[in-house]
Amino acid sequence: RQAAAWSAILARADLHISLRPDWGHYPWIDDPEGFVHWLEQEVADFRAHTKAGRLMLAKLAGLRVPAQVVLTQTHSPELLSLFEEHPGALWAVRSSGVQEDGADLSRAGLSRTFLRVPEDRVSSSIDSLLKETEAVLVQRFVAPKCSGVAFARHLAVEVEWVHGHLERLTDGLSMPRRAIISRMPKAWRDTFFPTTHNL
Repeated sequence: RQAAAWSAILARADLHISLRPDWGHYPWIDDPEGFVHWLEQEVADFRAHTKAGRLMLAKLAGLRVPAQVVLTQTHSPELLSLFEEHPGALWAVRSSGVQEDGADLSRAGLSRTFLRVPEDRVSSSIDSLLKETEAVLVQRFVAPKCSGVAFARHLAVEVEWVHGHLERLTDGLSMPRRAIISRMPKAWRDTFFPTTHNL
């Protein structure tokens, strides 16, 4: 009875996730002292409802996510380590604020995104974005063969994709292909989405 309510609450909450591989399902029962200590300390966590948080969740789910770091200031040891691990790489520098993406809407374009940024220009891109948002995601730039976006709801998943980088879609340079994966009958998809590719 409570599942739907909790789903709605968590989707809109400022949800922070902290992973402890040594804990089971009930840490407050299995390790009460450790659980209290964890609650009282500053713990490493991440905000789930941000670009960086969703990418972290995708990585935890086993998806291949390019190397990344989330920053709240321009200079950090994590950024230097990322550069050392990927010499000569190009970078994507993106905003990652809680004000951008939510359960009911996406505010894509609220902040700028810098693509194909060489290492020596990453810091200035971070500085620029930190004037607009509280956190910045620096991620290794990957030139995809195909990219797109997906919108998931209880009845259906809608996918739009283009060949090449997603900027071709967001900049209006390319008309996307589109597919609906639905629990509804085929007639419903054909009636409301006549140009859809049904999977």
